[in-house]
Amino acid sequence: MTARSHDEYRDNIGAYVLGALPELENELLERHLAGCESCRAEVDELKPVTAAMARSVPQVEPPPSLKSNLMEIVNAEAAARAQTVPAAPARRERRSFGSWVSGLQPRMAAAMALAVLALGVVVGIGVDRLAGDNGTQSRTVAAKIDRKQMPSGNAELALKGNDGTLKLTGAPQPPAGRVYQLWYQHGKTIERGSTFRPHGDGSYDASVPVDGANAVMVTVERSGGAPAPTGPPVMQFSV
Repeated sequence: MTARSHDEYRDNIGAYVLGALPELENELLERHLAGCESCRAEVDELKPVTAAMARSVPQVEPPPSLKSNLMEIVNAEAAARAQTVPAAPARRERRSFGSWVSGLQPRMAAAMALAVLALGVVVGIGVDRLAGDNGTQSRTVAAKIDRKQMPSGNAELALKGNDGTLKLTGAPQPPAGRVYQLWYQHGKTIERGSTFRPHGDGSYDASVPVDGANAVMVTVERSGGAPAPTGPPVMQFSV
């Protein structure tokens, strides 16, 4: 196997991990990978990146006009490049990812560009959802739960601006004569909050004012609540 053929296989690794290689070229590269340790290492390095991209955003259907518009741009640029082809270099050099994409055939370049644009669309949608309708940042914080006090159930705090919504699922009932009580930590000061008991199925939703709080905590207290926490938190949210 010559050095030149090895470089050609290596240049196709980017398209391979993105699933953009034609079937025959894909099969040939996989045969090469079986006997080439350096190319296998490069594939292993790139695969986690592409996997993370796929998991990082929700999947959405691109607009019907996206493909046709993109193909017009790709074909126009391909025709322009064909009229000004530079002389072949005396020695092959390893190309950057950007130069590799620009050298693809129009059909393959279009597939790559569509993938990138689709990612941009879903990232944009994710940002819109994060920002909310009025531009206020929204996020959800999972609870840090003391499983000795609360062996089952989960809790999360949905935050938007100065408002929060506490959501419990599958939470056990506190002992007889006891309730859960909310607390708000502002630096070194702890402010008393309301008391509650979950519904029969362990669920509970409540509005939680988090204005300026560093943390929201829940403890188990006597019925009617306590003026200050009497035990460690059952759950805690860092806000």
